[in-house]
Amino acid sequence: MPPLPSVSATVVGRSAISPPRPFAWASSCRPSFRSGRAANQFYVRPFIEITGFSGGGASDSQALFGIGGGLKIPLRDRIASRFEANFAHTNGSDMIGLLAGLSFYTR
Repeated sequence: MPPLPSVSATVVGRSAISPPRPFAWASSCRPSFRSGRAANQFYVRPFIEITGFSGGGASDSQALFGIGGGLKIPLRDRIASRFEANFAHTNGSDMIGLLAGLSFYTR
């Protein structure tokens, strides 16, 4: 069975303070290599994030590109935990990160 893509776009942060206002936007695609949710699954997740600030006559932004890989472990019928290690690059600097999260399924 071919990988099933899962695409998400998330506004990471937006501030209501006076200008300049910081912002962050992130998008990723997490393909599943199995169609069932009842078994543990390994995944690979490429992502991009754009951060910066705008307003008050000044603005700046930078892009961050990365890839992560991890394990999704089902907890219940519609909930799974995710554990991931990732690598990201922006403007000549590299970052390594760890992520733990939950996946909620609507169907």
